[in-house]
Amino acid sequence: MGQRLTVTIKKNGKNIANCYFHWSGYTETAIGITNEVLDNLMSMENLKTASPLDIAMIGFSLVGYSTGLEGTESNYLDSEYPNVDREQIRFNNDRNEGLICISEKGMDDSIGAGEMLVNIDIGKETVVNEFLYPEDSDEDYGDCVMECAELRYDPQQELSFDEYFDMCRDLYDEDPREASDKRFMYKGTVYYPIA
Repeated sequence: MGQRLTVTIKKNGKNIANCYFHWSGYTETAIGITNEVLDNLMSMENLKTASPLDIAMIGFSLVGYSTGLEGTESNYLDSEYPNVDREQIRFNNDRNEGLICISEKGMDDSIGAGEMLVNIDIGKETVVNEFLYPEDSDEDYGDCVMECAELRYDPQQELSFDEYFDMCRDLYDEDPREASDKRFMYKGTVYYPIA
């Protein structure tokens, strides 16, 4: 089983869209995806008034991934967005590329499948990370896990966007949006490299 990442976009505590990525719940990958989603959301001029579908399609438009609405979202799209041109909507069935959900059931299923959960609240402009500890996960971490760095911010606490970027800079000692050859995974509030 891969490290499963689910990034959920909320508005004032309510889930409005999310995206599930298989094999992406490792710290470096999760941070890279989260930073790109944040950049996409912060670049939207109409973010506060945009529909969940627009927020999802723009927020989860990621370089190197072919994200798209998960196939079972088709019926929800028909009922809630009947005037949307289907030719303009990307669909995807590859869980490694990113499966976007906007229906309540789809989002619940994505959250239930995740091991690493990232919650971005666009109303409060906050980020919270949640994750299963290795002993609670079905993933075999082996003996290659070593302590790497303690952080001044707890990623499991609600952080403002600025505090989140500060935490990433602390971890990487550089702009977290730039390429890095480090590989990390979460365990508690301490980050560990994978040998």
